[in-house]
Amino acid sequence: MTRETIPPLTDVRFQIGPTESGARPRRIALALVLCLALWFYYASIDGAFRRPSTAAFAPPPFMANEVARSIGASWEAVSVTSGDGTVLSAWLFRPALPNGRSVLLMHETGGTRLNMLADVSWLLRRGFTCLTPDGRGHGRSGGQLVTAGLLDGADVVRWARYLSEQQPSVAVFALGHSLGASSLIHGLALGAPLRRIVADSTGANVPTRYALLAERYSLNPTVAKCILWPVVEPALLNARWRYGLDLRSISPVDWIGKVRAPVLLIHGDRDRFIPVEEARRIRDANPKFVSLWEVPGAGHVTAANQWPAEYQRTVLAWFDAP
Repeated sequence: MTRETIPPLTDVRFQIGPTESGARPRRIALALVLCLALWFYYASIDGAFRRPSTAAFAPPPFMANEVARSIGASWEAVSVTSGDGTVLSAWLFRPALPNGRSVLLMHETGGTRLNMLADVSWLLRRGFTCLTPDGRGHGRSGGQLVTAGLLDGADVVRWARYLSEQQPSVAVFALGHSLGASSLIHGLALGAPLRRIVADSTGANVPTRYALLAERYSLNPTVAKCILWPVVEPALLNARWRYGLDLRSISPVDWIGKVRAPVLLIHGDRDRFIPVEEARRIRDANPKFVSLWEVPGAGHVTAANQWPAEYQRTVLAWFDAP
C-alpha cells in the first residue's frame, strides 16, 4: 500500500492565510465606505432641508424684555396654527406711540426671531407694531423641514392675516432676510395682505444657480451642473421621495410674477452666497412692482450692519411711500 503524503501544517496555513488576510481589509474598507455614504446622506442629502441644529435654540423671553423696556414698548408671546397644522410662535411688540402700521419680520435660515431684534428697535421707535416669528423648523415654532419659502409662504399669509385681525385698519408691511425674504415673496404671490415688503438677500431658484455658476466662471452649463449635481439633485430627489415635496418649485423669480404689491430688493454686490445677479433677475421678472437697491461692499444679509443709517432711511422711506 502506498501511504498518502500529508502536507505539513505550515503549508496548509500558507494556502489559507492570504485569502483571510486579504478579505478582512476589504470588509473594513467596505464598511468605512458605507459609513461615509450614510453620513453624507444624513448630513448633506437628507439634512439639506431638515431643521438645522443652530435653529433649535429657544429664544429666551428676557431678550424681548430688554428690547421693549429700553424704549418704553410692550410685548407678548403669540402663536398661530398654519394650514398644515404646524404651530408657529412669535413675539408681538407694541410701541409706546403707535403710528397705525405693523411690520412682519422674517429671519434667515438657521436663525430665530432674535436675529430680527435689531430691526425691531428702530421700527418701534418710529411707531411700528412689530411681529417677530420663528420660522417653521426654527426656535419655538413647529415643523422639521426648512423649505426656502415653499411651505413658509403660507405661514406668511397666516401671520399677515393675524396682524390685520389685531387692528383691521392697520397697514401691514414686512421685512425679511434671505429665507425670510423668499418666504415673503411667496406669501405675496399667495395673497398675503401686505402693503409693501423689503426682501433682503433673496435668491432666484436652483436652475438659476447652475446658470450663474457657468457665467461667473466661464463654464459650459453642463459642466456647471455636474459640479453642483452631487449635492443639489440628490437632495431634491430625496425631498420628493421621503417628504413628498417638489423643491424645484422653490422659485422666487417665478413667484414674483404674481405679485401686485411693491417689493424692494436689497442685495450686497459682494454676496458670495447668493450673487447679486439673482436679485437682478427677480427685479427684471416684474419691473413694474419690484425695485432693487444694490449695496456696495455688502455681503449676504450684511447691508444693515455695514450701512445702518442708510439702510434704515431706505426701508422707512419705502414703507412711507404712497
